[in-house]
Amino acid sequence: MSKTSVIANPKRPLSFLPLLHRYIFAENPPPTTCTSHSDSSPSLSSVFLARGHFLTRNRGRKKTEQEVTKEKKRTNFSSRFREMGMEMETMESKFKRVCVFCGSSPGKKTSYKDAAIELGRELVTRNIDLVYGGGSIGLMGLISQAVYEGGRHVIGVIPKTLMPQEITGVTVGEVKAVADMHQRKAEMARHSDAFIALPGGYGTLEELLEVITWAQLGIHDKPVGLLNVDGYYNSLLSFIDEAVEEGFISPNARHIIVSAPNAKDLVKKMEEYLPRHEKVASKLSWEIERLELGHSTKCDISR
Repeated sequence: MSKTSVIANPKRPLSFLPLLHRYIFAENPPPTTCTSHSDSSPSLSSVFLARGHFLTRNRGRKKTEQEVTKEKKRTNFSSRFREMGMEMETMESKFKRVCVFCGSSPGKKTSYKDAAIELGRELVTRNIDLVYGGGSIGLMGLISQAVYEGGRHVIGVIPKTLMPQEITGVTVGEVKAVADMHQRKAEMARHSDAFIALPGGYGTLEELLEVITWAQLGIHDKPVGLLNVDGYYNSLLSFIDEAVEEGFISPNARHIIVSAPNAKDLVKKMEEYLPRHEKVASKLSWEIERLELGHSTKCDISR
């Protein structure tokens, strides 16, 4: 075994190596050799040294704020590696990007914050990128940070008017500024393969109900999930069931909403989702109508 090899369990696939390699050498090219204190193959900690941020040539130089932030992220990343026995397995998903609706507030319960972080890590585990409302505070800030630190791409879509209120400090990933709330929802939907709602307020509820309505109308057939943390959405689900009983929502349309109490079960159920409701119009009809009215296909939410 060469000195540039990485020790790993031969019984397990090296599925973590592409992500590890991308993380380590994102900014610095790999050195021609990677030495160790022994003749045996180096451990993953030796590979981390190849990044260069522990090299003696950097001693005595004051780190910039950006370098300190990046070093903290690397430390968090390597800590998670150790917690997982230095073996990081990921799985492929049918979703490339998932849109998450959530509050710009953290909520009163710690469980809401924990759920946002858990969902972010679940997306990372499944190699899914995040689309969200672009804020850096509340549950939005927590999930975006979790996904970003896990090495996945983050797209934040936010109206320019809301930037001073919802963005404080350093943002993560890509931020798309839009003109208004309507454009925000269309842009988020256009980039996403599925939707998930964490606990939130009026804005979260409005975004959730709109994508449910779009599904019912046949504009898209993407799964819509509710992360029902500590029964937060029980009242909403009861209201929808009552609307079905009273004849305002068809029983088949009730199945548009997929819900679960934790991130892992929710994403799994969404992966298995198959539309069962009768659509008001076909997706093709909506697309033709948009073209006839002269609307740009850039805002197509049905892809």
